[in-house]
Amino acid sequence: MAVIIAAAVAGVLLLGGAIYYLVNTVGTASVVQATPTPLRPLPTAEAPGLDRLPVPGNRSDAENEQIFLMAIQSQQSLKDVEPARVLEMGRTMCTALDSGTPVSEVMLSGTDEFSVVDSGFIFGAAVVALCPQHQEKLNRLGIG
Repeated sequence: MAVIIAAAVAGVLLLGGAIYYLVNTVGTASVVQATPTPLRPLPTAEAPGLDRLPVPGNRSDAENEQIFLMAIQSQQSLKDVEPARVLEMGRTMCTALDSGTPVSEVMLSGTDEFSVVDSGFIFGAAVVALCPQHQEKLNRLGIG
C-alpha cells in the first residue's frame, strides 16, 4: 500500500510545476519581449478591462475547468482521455474530499481506469483547479 501511495504522490508531484505554470499564466502573454513595452493607462469604469482577467482565487468555474483540462492534456499518458470523463472524475474526487474521504483513498480512486501515477495526477489537478479549498491536503503531502 505504501508503494501505491508513493506512486500516486509521484504523479501529483509531476503535476506541481505544470499546474503552477497554468494557474499563474492564464490570461497573460506567452511571448517574452526583448524590449520594454510602454505603459498603458489602467482600465477605468469608462474603459473596463481588468475585471475580465482571471485572478487566482477569483476565477469562474469555466476557467477552473479549462485549467484542469489543460493540466490533464499536459500529461502525455492522458492526452487522449475524453475531457468530459476526466472532468467528471475530478469533480467526484473533490466531492469525496468534501465529504471527508481520506486523501489516500481519493487519490487512488481513479485506478480502475488509470495508472496509479495518472490517478494521482488527476487528483492533484482537481485539487488545484476544481477544489482549491483542499489545497492544504496537498501541502500535507509535501506538494504545493
